[in-house]
Amino acid sequence: MRGYKNKKGSIGEFILSDAVLLTFAIMLSVSILFGSDISPWMDDKNWQWLSVFVMAMLIQSLFTRFCFLATVLKTLFPNLK
Repeated sequence: MRGYKNKKGSIGEFILSDAVLLTFAIMLSVSILFGSDISPWMDDKNWQWLSVFVMAMLIQSLFTRFCFLATVLKTLFPNLK
């Protein structure tokens, strides 16, 4: 996987694309978990709109090459590459 070994071979480098993918994966998991019928915490179907929003942002970034989350993460964590 990319991002886990840099050019020198050291392990532990976390790059921006990994942070974006991890954030999207967490958001999708939370929305699916809270919106499911077996969820003991939140049995609300409105959580599934979060999944729709995340998927729309992924599709938008695919075509425009602009990712709003990447911009936010660069601002919050300037050491991400």
